[in-house]
Amino acid sequence: MDSKKIIFRLIIIFLLHLTVRGHGAESSASFLPETDGPFTLRTNEPGNITKDEFFQTIALVETYYKPVVTKKLGLLLIQSWWDSNIINAYAQRVGPLYTITIHGGLARAKHMTKDGLALALCHELGHHLGGAPRSSKFLNGWASVEGQADYFASVRCLRTLFSKDDNVSIVRNSEIDQEAAHMCDATYVNEERAAVCKRIIMAGLSIANLMGELTKPIPELSTTTPDPEVVPKTLNDHPSIQCRLDTYFQGALCDKPLNSRISKHSPFSKAFCSNKVDSLGARPLCWFKP
Repeated sequence: MDSKKIIFRLIIIFLLHLTVRGHGAESSASFLPETDGPFTLRTNEPGNITKDEFFQTIALVETYYKPVVTKKLGLLLIQSWWDSNIINAYAQRVGPLYTITIHGGLARAKHMTKDGLALALCHELGHHLGGAPRSSKFLNGWASVEGQADYFASVRCLRTLFSKDDNVSIVRNSEIDQEAAHMCDATYVNEERAAVCKRIIMAGLSIANLMGELTKPIPELSTTTPDPEVVPKTLNDHPSIQCRLDTYFQGALCDKPLNSRISKHSPFSKAFCSNKVDSLGARPLCWFKP
């Protein structure tokens, strides 16, 4: 091995060491807010997701998005801790490393589904690749704000991950929220694209119900009662659970080409729906200020 490759590997090992150590609020962006420390499983119940499905979902994300990160001269690293009871996932950027850390507790938590797990991974990927608006909390503003990470996850990432599935058959054999089914069928004439929309919304519902389960008292959540709040400025932090569900819902209804360029600097690129132009699919005003 030549000296340049040795030096490169040593640099990666050093950066990896920093990444593994860092889960603090200042260094990483978490999927679930951590006000009093991380959420953890209280029981050893196996949950709805098997260990194989956990790693299959991670491998699917890597298949599609490692090449994307490589084109940005970066390296996507997904650290998976199946045996951990922590209910969360994190994104961190150290040099060229685009890191995601996901814990098995999130996969085994109540209400979690395989599509919900994919959504959580997509959210963390969204901090790296979701573009503007970006957070002012992190050095160099590398991370998209929490709402934008959710929006990227539903508009772009899940649609990409589901692109080769027989989504019509999957939806036919699943229990689908009726309001979600109606909106998706009204938005997409194509049955396959409507099925993808339904899967995204159901993934969002699984996440929202999981978050609601961790909140006391448990909030009432619905696809028919969006969060009425209108923020005076775009939020850096996690929106309300209902607002996050609204974001997944609207993202599923945003029909933009998957090859549209995402801008680091402007939230009004053609990759996403516009609050001023599009009647459906725009970012909810409960976290986004146009």
